[in-house]
Amino acid sequence: MMFPVNAYNWLDSAYDAMVENEKRIQHRAQQRRNSVAPINVIANHQGYEMKMAVPGFSKDDFDITLTEEGNLRIKSVKNFKAHEKEHYLRREFGSGNFEQTYALPEDVDTEKITARVADGILSVSLPRVQHQQVNRVIDVA
Repeated sequence: MMFPVNAYNWLDSAYDAMVENEKRIQHRAQQRRNSVAPINVIANHQGYEMKMAVPGFSKDDFDITLTEEGNLRIKSVKNFKAHEKEHYLRREFGSGNFEQTYALPEDVDTEKITARVADGILSVSLPRVQHQQVNRVIDVA
């Protein structure tokens, strides 16, 4: 026994698949817009240096905070203005929103963290706590 094929069911399914695919594409595009900038972390005997690629950003575009848990949160909201006379064929950096939280090593001196932006790089210096070595004689009782 053969069943008749309903053309409308096929059309509805094809449309639903197309809409779902478009939603996935839009979701991925939003994730890219709200993603984390590429970062390098360098360790040396003085501490750590975080270097984040942020071309087009200025120091006023960042909110860097130390959370109650002792994590470092770097947040930025940047909307690049389009010029009215420009006709974009492709535009991939219309905004630069991101937020990322980093767990800090225990030996970071949180009172001495500094940050600066130069040449499209956000540099965050995380100095180590300086332990003073005190030599003393311990008497044995």
